Amino acid sequence: MTRSLLVATAFAGLIAAAPAHADKTLFLGGIGDLSGQGAVWGQALQGALRMVQQEVNDAGGIKIGNETYKISTTTYDDAYQSQKAVAAANRLIDQDEAKFVLGPLAASGAIAAKPIFEQNQVIDLVVGAYSRKVMEGNPKYIFRVSNTPVEFIKPILTWLKANNGDKIKRVVVMNPNDEAGWDMQELETKSYAEHGFDLVAKELYERSTKDFQPILTRLIAQNPDMIDMAGSSPASAGLIVRQAREMGYKGKFIKIGGPGPREILTAAGKEAAEGVMQYIPADPSTEGYKKLSERFAKLYGHDMDPSALTNYDALKILLAAMQKAGSIETDKVAAAIPQVMPFKSIAGGDIVLGGKSDYGSDHQFINPIFVGTTTDGGLKIVQMQ
Repeated sequence: MTRSLLVATAFAGLIAAAPAHADKTLFLGGIGDLSGQGAVWGQALQGALRMVQQEVNDAGGIKIGNETYKISTTTYDDAYQSQKAVAAANRLIDQDEAKFVLGPLAASGAIAAKPIFEQNQVIDLVVGAYSRKVMEGNPKYIFRVSNTPVEFIKPILTWLKANNGDKIKRVVVMNPNDEAGWDMQELETKSYAEHGFDLVAKELYERSTKDFQPILTRLIAQNPDMIDMAGSSPASAGLIVRQAREMGYKGKFIKIGGPGPREILTAAGKEAAEGVMQYIPADPSTEGYKKLSERFAKLYGHDMDPSALTNYDALKILLAAMQKAGSIETDKVAAAIPQVMPFKSIAGGDIVLGGKSDYGSDHQFINPIFVGTTTDGGLKIVQMQ
């Protein structure tokens, strides 16, 4: 009789030589937005889990300790809403008996679900969730796998000052009116000043906003050299770019926040999107990225969002830690994660643990940092660190 071990999230390291029939099952689950403003990121989360499932099962399973496992997956849709993230967390724990979770994406959802995971000793690999509160209190079972503004604002603004400082002096910032947006606005206010830019206006908006013209009217009146769309979703960022261009704005755009080059290009249009700068967590020109993107395209019929690679790497780290520990006991796996670091990304470059000085917790994954500039419908990539 097959015995199921229900584990939410995971792929990693070496897929050990497995017997023809694995005798146990790892259930890989996730929590992500599949229907709301962050759906591109939710699909990237789900896609990483699906690619992991396919990879492990095609190899005949993965060896952890003396057991060999095959994988099944489920991702629950939280629609980027905290109450649905909590419901999904409870469902994974109470019904699926999950011990490892990938997600949520939204900061509000990650913060709300955090005590549930901690109390139930469930390892949670948080994706995105741009708020320092996610890591407050030095949590034992929470690891954030994506870079946040704390990691990438300074290197990006340093690059921007060195390469565009003579053209960009006056900046305006737009952020969603939620936990992630508040935290990011605070960080950007400080960082722009430290790098010698003049932050002349800041606006918060509801994530459901489609018509940005009233906000853009106020911002453009400040005569900015650049509009920073910050923590906006890719779809919202594309609308902002398009509507600003339609209003006659001729300056530059940057999105120092979650990636989404395909969605920005689609929403803005090729002509309007030309020259848009944005944070990118991986270089799409690398062989590792291309191969993973090809697999993603077979599942979804379109190019992979760069965040899928970050999720894939994180799952590899988790499973490598399970193999290192020789166990799926969460205390042992959590202790083994630092032991498998630094970890080589599939796209190249090392992923390391950090965050102690910024969050009071060293459970922050620090990934390579890139800036992509939209050029003739593609991306020109520059590595920050």
